[in-house]
Parts: sequence; C-alpha cells; structure tokens
Amino acid sequence: METINQTVSGTGTGGTLPPLEVVQVECPRCHRERLVVGEEGPRCKKCRYRKPGCEAARDYLEEVQGIDVDEMEVNGDDFTLSECYECG
Repeated sequence: METINQTVSGTGTGGTLPPLEVVQVECPRCHRERLVVGEEGPRCKKCRYRKPGCEAARDYLEEVQGIDVDEMEVNGDDFTLSECYECG
C-alpha cells in the first residue's frame, strides 16, 4: 500500500498537499457572506459566530434557507443534513 507521501510525490507536486479549499457562505446570524467553512470549522469573519459543524449546518438550513428542521423531523421527512461525525 502506498503512503500519502509516495502518492503525492508521484503527482509532481513536490511532496506537498494542496491547501484545503476554504468556502464562504451566508452566515446564519448576521446574514453576510462571511461564514468560512474550513479546517477550523465554521466561523463568521464579521460577527464571530462559531459553532460545531452539525449545529452550524442546522442553523444555516433554518436561518438562511428557511427550512424548519424540527417540523421535517416530526413529519419523518428526510433533510439535507446527514449524521454528524462530530456529535453522532
């Protein structure tokens, strides 16, 4: 089995991995497109909103997309969130 270093060095990148892509979306608290989702977890550069990934995802669905997650759960509907690896 190849190690990560063998795989990466074989791609011609000089043995380094590319940086993790950082994504900015609308913040569920201040509604500005300053919520950064990256290595450190979701955090807003404007209002300093910060929660674990699963809680931030739920807030995003409810506050930004207008989805009532509780109602969907009661009705047995499936919604965009899947089981969170952080909190189960």
